[in-house]
Order: sequence, then structure tokens, then C-alpha cells
Amino acid sequence: MISNFLRNYILVASANFLLFSVLVGCSNSKMLSVKNSSQQSDCETIHIDSVLVPKYEKRQFNIDNMKLNDNCLFLSYTYSGGCIPAQTQVVLKEVDQGSFPKQAMLDLVITPPDACREIVTDSISVDLSYFSAMARDGGIVIRFFEQEKEIFYALPLR
Repeated sequence: MISNFLRNYILVASANFLLFSVLVGCSNSKMLSVKNSSQQSDCETIHIDSVLVPKYEKRQFNIDNMKLNDNCLFLSYTYSGGCIPAQTQVVLKEVDQGSFPKQAMLDLVITPPDACREIVTDSISVDLSYFSAMARDGGIVIRFFEQEKEIFYALPLR
């Protein structure tokens, strides 16, 4: 009797692990830009995702600070967690090219969900070279989904 229970428990746990691995590992995201040797190595690429992570599956966050250095946007942010290592991805949600200046809405997706409530401070740098043409053509306002902070990204004409 105990061996059947243990076997069923292991079978269910293995199936859940496999399902979680497939859901997390299989992504429909495409990179908007590819890193090359001229980019700063710490600067992450922006992703465009056809199926965004639902709101309840990502961690809520607050942006504490944003600053630009060339084509890299440095973000300092806080979120709750601490039990499960976080994976971070910056996703392009939309670009409004009809306004002046142009505007981009990004989202910082922190996964997987974590039941712990420790306040974690982290940082990420994002490669904005995808927006270079818009930055040279009057600039672009960069915003993050559900955040109040924004930054204006402009480059000189060549």
C-alpha cells in the first residue's frame, strides 16, 4: 500500500516538473536585436513576445532608478521574493510612432512567482539600440508597464 502511494506521488511530482519545464522552457519570444562584440556585455536585449506572461504569473516590481549610458538603460528595481531565484526579461509591449515624441512601452517580466515576501533589490541593463533610429528622429519616451517613471532617449543626428 505504501509503495503504491509513493509510486503515485513520484509519478505526479515528475509530471508536474515536466509540465513546468515545458511551460518555462518553451517560449514564443524572439529577440529584437542580437548582441555583437561592439555592445556592452552587460546590456540585455529586448524581447518581443507573442504570448506575454499573464499578470498573475509574474512578480510585481517597482523601478527605483533609471539612467542612460550610451545605448544602455540601467534599471534598479525591487520586488518581493527570496525563495526562488528570479529570471528577468525585458519585453516590448508596444511602440506608438504616431505621437511626438514617439513612445515605447516595455515590461519587466520577473518569473517564476515566489511566495516569499522578502524585498529584493536588483538591477538590469537593457540595450536600447533597437530604438536608435527613433532616438535620432526626435527621441523616444521609454516607459515600463504599470510604472510611473519614464526616461527620454535621444541621440544626435549623424
